[in-house]
Amino acid sequence: RAAADSGRLALQVAEAYVEAATAETRRRRLAEVTRVFRRADSSMAERETGGDASGYAVRRVRLERARYEQRLAAARLDVDSAQRQLALLILPSSAPAVAAASLPTSIPPPVSERKALRTAQRQRPELRRRRSEVDARKAARRAARREAWPDPSVTAGYKRQSDGFEGAFLGVGIPLPLFDRNRGAAKAEAERLDAAQTQQALARREIRNEVRRAHGAYASARRQTQLVGADLLRGTGDLLRIAQASYDEGEMSLVELLDAADAYRDARLTSIDLRADLWSRYFQLLRAMGQPLDLP
Repeated sequence: RAAADSGRLALQVAEAYVEAATAETRRRRLAEVTRVFRRADSSMAERETGGDASGYAVRRVRLERARYEQRLAAARLDVDSAQRQLALLILPSSAPAVAAASLPTSIPPPVSERKALRTAQRQRPELRRRRSEVDARKAARRAARREAWPDPSVTAGYKRQSDGFEGAFLGVGIPLPLFDRNRGAAKAEAERLDAAQTQQALARREIRNEVRRAHGAYASARRQTQLVGADLLRGTGDLLRIAQASYDEGEMSLVELLDAADAYRDARLTSIDLRADLWSRYFQLLRAMGQPLDLP
């Protein structure tokens, strides 16, 4: 039971770590876009002073900056909440928060369903507990069965009596009744053994289903990350920087800058969500297998 509780706690810590790392990564990406609109706002104010920008364009940039400032503030609150939750699980109460390292950029390794099922059968503490209970019930049943039959005792020795007779003697003692002694207890232990074996079979079935669900979710998230992740980020790395430089030089309109910023934000945040979901599914599969929740 202690091992099973430890496994559940480890999964809570892993999920809290993923949440904290994801929140910080999202905050950094939103900060990048927010800085673009801060610069655009300053640039637009200078243009308005020189008569090169309309009042509409100035208000539009400021509105977009306000939107991103609001998103960034919300992202900071998410980071603070996630870091506090992680600290609550792993540090003493005196530590208010802890920062999580960024999630690995690599993809977790593939795991076959057959290997996952075999590992779970060996490693899951819930199954070890059920096996121990069945073994204990078998031992109790054997002990009860031995008591259900007479337990004869043999005595032997040399004896001298008061009337002058002496010699060796041998005696056999058989307790009564001869039959049905402790039969009720033996039957009760047999029923308890059947119940323990049934619980063991149910635990095996539940864990098999849990492993299959976790493996299917992880395999799906891994395929999606491999298919979408690379294409999603292709060409977006310099998109924001180029858009900002072009806008500053007057080569890009306000609408194009807004479109580039939104495209960059959507691509980056979607990629972050994909990676966070992938690692969460990976940790859940490791937990279902009864394996340590370590980064590869």
